[in-house]
Amino acid sequence: MAKAVLTIGAALAGVVAAGSSAFAQDAAVRTARESIVRGDLVAAERVLIAEQRVFPRNAEVLVNLAAVYAADGRVSEASALYRRILANDAVLLDISDDRTASSHKIANLGLQRLARLQTAAR
Repeated sequence: MAKAVLTIGAALAGVVAAGSSAFAQDAAVRTARESIVRGDLVAAERVLIAEQRVFPRNAEVLVNLAAVYAADGRVSEASALYRRILANDAVLLDISDDRTASSHKIANLGLQRLARLQTAAR
């Protein structure tokens, strides 16, 4: 089972997964996280889209790509990714060194935040 360290909102996941592709995935997601920290959403998006092509159902990648879209004001794209996460089986994600949450819980929280943003913008 894949594990991730997630900072919900505008940060990205660092992935530690079993299997031969885990190191490459870890490096790619780490690169995306570093791009977010620098405020480079374009670079983070590029890395995460590439990861999504290889791992289309990976909750860590989808959650973080949705966070990039949300931070960039792309509400409909973020919502679509959160709904994709909900359509897949729930997986347990690390949100900090000592806390975990279901991918479904994270996706639902993301959808709630997006709904609040849309309401506030009206």
